[in-house]
Amino acid sequence: MALQPSWQTTIPTPNENIAAIKSWLRDCRENKANIHVDCQPVPCTPRRLIHTGLDGTPPRLVHGRTVTVDSGGGADYATLSHCWGGGKLPLQTTRETLGQFSEAIPAELLPKTFSDALQIARELRIPHIWIDALCIVQDDNQEWQAEAVRMDSIYRGSQFTIAASQSKDSSGGCFSDRGGLWDGSSGNMFFRTTITCGPNEKSNDLIVRLYKDDIRGRAEHNILSTRGWTLQEQLLSTRLVSCMTPEILWSCQGVYQTQGGLHFPRQEAARFSLLHSTKAHNGLPRAEAEEIVRRGWWRLVNNYSGRRFTFPSDRVAAMAGTVRYVGEQLGDDDSILGLWKKSFARDLGWLRLSNEPDQKLLPLADSLPSWSWLACPGTAINAFDFWNDWGDTTAAEDTVRNHLELLDWKVEWDGMPYTSTLKKHHAAAYVRVEAPVCEISITPFPDGDLSNPPYYQVFGESLTFPDDDSKKTTNIPIPWRCAGQFDSTKITDSGTYLCLLLRSRTRTEKVWADRRLAEMFLIVEPVGEQQQQQQDAAATKYKRIGLGLIYAQDPDAPTFDLERKMCVTLV
Repeated sequence: MALQPSWQTTIPTPNENIAAIKSWLRDCRENKANIHVDCQPVPCTPRRLIHTGLDGTPPRLVHGRTVTVDSGGGADYATLSHCWGGGKLPLQTTRETLGQFSEAIPAELLPKTFSDALQIARELRIPHIWIDALCIVQDDNQEWQAEAVRMDSIYRGSQFTIAASQSKDSSGGCFSDRGGLWDGSSGNMFFRTTITCGPNEKSNDLIVRLYKDDIRGRAEHNILSTRGWTLQEQLLSTRLVSCMTPEILWSCQGVYQTQGGLHFPRQEAARFSLLHSTKAHNGLPRAEAEEIVRRGWWRLVNNYSGRRFTFPSDRVAAMAGTVRYVGEQLGDDDSILGLWKKSFARDLGWLRLSNEPDQKLLPLADSLPSWSWLACPGTAINAFDFWNDWGDTTAAEDTVRNHLELLDWKVEWDGMPYTSTLKKHHAAAYVRVEAPVCEISITPFPDGDLSNPPYYQVFGESLTFPDDDSKKTTNIPIPWRCAGQFDSTKITDSGTYLCLLLRSRTRTEKVWADRRLAEMFLIVEPVGEQQQQQQDAAATKYKRIGLGLIYAQDPDAPTFDLERKMCVTLV
């Protein structure tokens, strides 16, 4: 069998990497009538681009209106996805440097990641490249808002995105030399063996290469995938080159392949991909395709909420492109600060899974409405459906009902949605809902805190019960029947809380005899001075403070009375 370059050495050279990218891009462009039909860029011309210097001149900033566009009105450019890093920030364009960089960007000022990306673009004869730190004037707030909200168009319009996957900041370069075939912990992970297909067949020598974990999901497990802004860059790019060691990876809408020669159809690799779980599925009934997209959105929320930011205030803005993209996939639906109008009751079922709130996110939480997961100072939020991640799955024959109805909502921004801040007045963002209500006394206890999310004692019920086998008293997690999590703090004392029923699930079979009915509920409390005065409950504003799930043995004996409903304004 022929040896490919990356099989000859542990880490290919930059020239070998560029040759592989050139081959992949050529194949994707030339075969656009078949599996690559969806890989073509969506025409876009960013406000500003970097001239890569194909004519021998130094790189410089150029305005989008001065570049040559194709018949569809799109410019010919690549994009870079990179980590800004928490220490020294990358080279940036400001009002002061805009004029200078429009003449030439000094090569000695370019950090290695930017320099590598420019070289890749030049070698592939791409005349322009878009790098966020340079193509947006960073101290021009109006321009920053306008360009940040266009991120989806910018990345979808590029010929391909170069992902500096293993560089923690702009000084690391695209082709990092860190790591190896087995995370660098072992030496040469190649070995030679002999295989014979039959007794009369000639033996063949093979070289075997070992990979850690499933190679089909490897492009999403790296330093770059821990950063907040890069989610939409990875999601929205029609072609993505993940610069990793020991080899680079190519992902487009048609194929997923490695430099070592592994090749997977997009449909197969998508099963291992977070990024392709939100794409609409042609040929499926509308309701089924929409459900796939919504579940893909919850996976994105879960992933995104655990990512980090150089500036925590960017947490909302960095979702703008993703929200627009998923909105296109869903069609006729409205985004409400990270939730969706048509699935609002389900989308409210987010949960803080981190044991302690992230202190860096607490100021952001104070500026956003409590019902949005974007306000939760958690480092990992699981947007879930009846605790499915615990293996307690919902069967097709189970009866699931939504009980919370969205009556009205408003979100007012100072400027562009998501990339600006909310208006400062008290009614800038609210939702008005109607749902069955119940006052539930909730008490933490030590054994319950051992679980995540924790179990709680409710209604003063006993936490011990007879063990049918030993006839002794025991206290194991079943049938403790209430689990949940408070959004921004861990409670230590007992309290009685107003709770709103979100959804319920009734099992048709007695597989779990003590859990036939599951009721998911919001925990809320009055806002401000209204905590002491609640004469007019209908006019009282509440904020969400947690989420819970309570089980019952008998579906005819629910915790919530469905006839006892209340209209509530959540802020």
